[in-house]
Amino acid sequence: MEQRLSPLRTYREFVAMQRDDAEPETFSRRYSEYRSHYGKEIIRRFFERSSDYAWFRDRYDPVELCGKVEARRAFAQGQAKVFKEEASEITMFDVATKASLDPRREAMEDEDEWEASFQFGSSYKAGNALQIWNIPPSATKSQVESQIHLALEDAANAAAAADGDPAEGDSSSSFTLLLADAAQRKRFGFETEAWLLFDDPTKAENAEKVLADARLDIAVPPAVAMPVLPWPPKASHVKERAAKMKARECQERESFRPRAKRSLVLASTSGVDDFGRGARAKRYPRALCHSDKLSNKARIISDARKATRLCALFDAKADVAPETRFATYVDSFDLFRKNALARLDVACAYLRRVHLFLYYSATQCRSEIDLLARDAPFFTRHVPASAALHDDDEEALGGRLGGEAQASSGGGGVPMDDHDDDAPVQGIIVDMDKRIDALLADDGGEKILTTDLKKPGGEKRRRQQELEEPTNANANAKAKAPMDDDDQGDDDREEEKKKPPLLVDDAAEVPLSAGGGGGGGVGGADSEEAPPEKTPEDVVMPSEEKKEEDPSGQEEARDKALGLAAKRARETWSYDLPPCLAAESEAEKAQVEEATDDFVRQHAVEEDQGRSRCAYEWCHKLFKSEGFVRKHLANRHADYLEAWLAPVKRPWMWTLYLLDDAKPLPPVRGENGTEVDPSTLVGGDDAAAAKRPPPRHQQQRYGRQGPGGGGGPR
Repeated sequence: MEQRLSPLRTYREFVAMQRDDAEPETFSRRYSEYRSHYGKEIIRRFFERSSDYAWFRDRYDPVELCGKVEARRAFAQGQAKVFKEEASEITMFDVATKASLDPRREAMEDEDEWEASFQFGSSYKAGNALQIWNIPPSATKSQVESQIHLALEDAANAAAAADGDPAEGDSSSSFTLLLADAAQRKRFGFETEAWLLFDDPTKAENAEKVLADARLDIAVPPAVAMPVLPWPPKASHVKERAAKMKARECQERESFRPRAKRSLVLASTSGVDDFGRGARAKRYPRALCHSDKLSNKARIISDARKATRLCALFDAKADVAPETRFATYVDSFDLFRKNALARLDVACAYLRRVHLFLYYSATQCRSEIDLLARDAPFFTRHVPASAALHDDDEEALGGRLGGEAQASSGGGGVPMDDHDDDAPVQGIIVDMDKRIDALLADDGGEKILTTDLKKPGGEKRRRQQELEEPTNANANAKAKAPMDDDDQGDDDREEEKKKPPLLVDDAAEVPLSAGGGGGGGVGGADSEEAPPEKTPEDVVMPSEEKKEEDPSGQEEARDKALGLAAKRARETWSYDLPPCLAAESEAEKAQVEEATDDFVRQHAVEEDQGRSRCAYEWCHKLFKSEGFVRKHLANRHADYLEAWLAPVKRPWMWTLYLLDDAKPLPPVRGENGTEVDPSTLVGGDDAAAAKRPPPRHQQQRYGRQGPGGGGGPR
């Protein structure tokens, strides 16, 4: 069993446990190595404990990431069909009027005015939505959905039985569940939240009463309930784990209170908070900026053309059916073909509802929950547009769209008044234009969807590089430092690293040590701390192995492309499926199919007359052929199949996890009570090193401020 890791030591505590016969540069180098080793160990242990959770697989399993892209395409295709059906129920003039993005100051007190807008989907109304909290990280989306269904059905049946009408207890449990990403809740133990979208406000109100004080019981998956499978796994651990699962059924369960409530964050109308105070909703529509530039005639025509091209671009990427695409919809009605104002407002509604794209602000929401919880997703024009619905702008708009021709044609072509005395306002509009123009460019799809994810300085994978190899500063410090006994021990460890990696079954368990030999190490000084099973150096990272085989850097470039593709599929609403990620998914699927066949062979007992029996000792059901046993194992014992496939999926997940420069990691608490982000430990932190107190012998000479820092000699 893996031992507990001691708290992270501060620089002062680390130096106090070292020998005093080394130079200050040696102490700094050793502490940087200690922090790097500690961070790698935290990353490895967190991967061990989290790789069996469904939310972790959704982020780092190539098959799941490709499934996310396909689900987004299916969502866009379905929403485009719903958009067309709702628009066909009213006249085109009413559609343009209800989709208008002009300011609505006169409707401040009308709480249903904005939700009646065509910009607003019927399922996103405040009265139809419910939010629940405290969902444990081990729960899957299907488990939460089924338990909520059972709770609502039981309450409906009980109410119907009390009223003497049992036919009423079957319609209040229809809803759509949106489960949030647990990686964003690391400070809450990765407990997540969910949104329930009902089709009727009465059902949402009844569900709120039922789920406010209910307690849901969730079955813990066997892979999570069993002891943690070490990474890299040993063959003996995998066999022992499978034998335990076959001999005894996992009956561990976890309960939680959802505490359902309709949140003011979701509400698009004013309401009353928990303390009885009146509060305006955060999602109330507001102007993007205090300028009339967005409302002049030339700007309306230009924005209408750009919004139309964005619709065509996204429809093509999402494979929306031709009969439900926005281009076909516009060409079918003279109002949208000839009038720029009507086309712009309806295109904005289409982009928001079908592709989760907010035209004013040029923001791509990451998911439906991001659209629901965003503070201000409804940006409007500051003043009413200087255009009317009866204007004929067909010549300026370019006439009929002609399928996809408009999506690839050049944009703009309409002069605009760039005069604006307010520089901040001008900057907001210019930034929006740049983002939209970049998206409409040949390579714009890669830019606009990752704008919010980029880091300043272009160092996207600085942390990943520090994780894979030592920093140059540490290497230079080692070259300049004088040789002592501890450095000799460090050199011995460097020679050990150059040796070929051992097999996991033969790897020795080495304690985590940062101080080197000579009696001053951290691991040797703390007698109460038990050493971990292995150091991060025993784990051969893919990039380190590939650098020796491929000095030209092609494999490193491929890893960077794969990491960026996985990040885009994981954290943006993207319809693109890069070939590198698709290839990873197909390769993993082939291994998963082989492992599934092996799972069936190991858990299907042959009987006479061609029959087969389930090998689980608590089941032992008999079937007339092996095909029925395969279906039984895939349906009845799906959790055990997932646990069997875990060792097969882990290498693929480990690669993408290492390539993620924003890994979900719990904060590390040091011995002095401070919290540290583990990702900053890998490779050392120069900013933190600059603030460290000097060693004790320097404090005695120069005081606590160090050389030149005051305090006087003591």
